[in-house]
Amino acid sequence: MKPARPHRSWAIALLLVGGAAGLGYHHARPDIAADVWNASQASLCLLLLGMVALAYPGWPRAVCALLSSWQALAAGCSVAWIVKPWPVQPGQSQCSAALDLPITAVGAFLLVVLALQLDTERSTP
Repeated sequence: MKPARPHRSWAIALLLVGGAAGLGYHHARPDIAADVWNASQASLCLLLLGMVALAYPGWPRAVCALLSSWQALAAGCSVAWIVKPWPVQPGQSQCSAALDLPITAVGAFLLVVLALQLDTERSTP
């Protein structure tokens, strides 16, 4: 009888998504290769963050949720731009241009809010 392998499916998922993320952009057209890379790397990060969130409830899960939202946005913007590109001004991020919103500022604000909440909980007796 073979021993149980409870994490085998996670290993397979990591291998497949990691392999696609690391090698898939080589098969993309040169004009979209960077966006294929961004979307695939974000997808790999989403899988890893999901694994961490499942393993660690509480604040680690909240942090994973915030970071996952950024990765999902990065993947979504990259795929959307591949399907239907939009104008992006020099120095402007692709997602910010699509949404006409300073995404980095919003993300930094949410990061600070979460960090302050973590610090407040730590200093509460």
